[in-house]
Amino acid sequence: MFCIATEKARANIKNNFDDYLKSVNWQDKVEFNIHIVQLLEDKLSNDIKNDKDLVEVLKKDEHFVEECVISKSYKVGKNDNPWLGFDECALPVVLAHNTPNNSLPIIWQNAERFHGLFPRISRH
Repeated sequence: MFCIATEKARANIKNNFDDYLKSVNWQDKVEFNIHIVQLLEDKLSNDIKNDKDLVEVLKKDEHFVEECVISKSYKVGKNDNPWLGFDECALPVVLAHNTPNNSLPIIWQNAERFHGLFPRISRH
């Protein structure tokens, strides 16, 4: 698998796949590797979360986080601070084909009252 990912995402993918292989008793039969083309350091989102001025701006615009952000899949992750995106990842990431839901919603949200610079295409 080739991807752009954070270290947290890499660990999550590996742990979940390892658990799956164990659950079907294939841990000795399947070999897999995760090749991250661009590793995004966890420090990136931590820097955003620790920037008090930026967090205040994002919280001030909390009313922009509408139901279109808070979906069934969104609720799977940590979501006490919805202005930080899925699982509170707070990534300042935009990809050519879409904007991930773990990016800051102020970047991608396309709500009735607010339109992000890089609208997200929801696929589920």
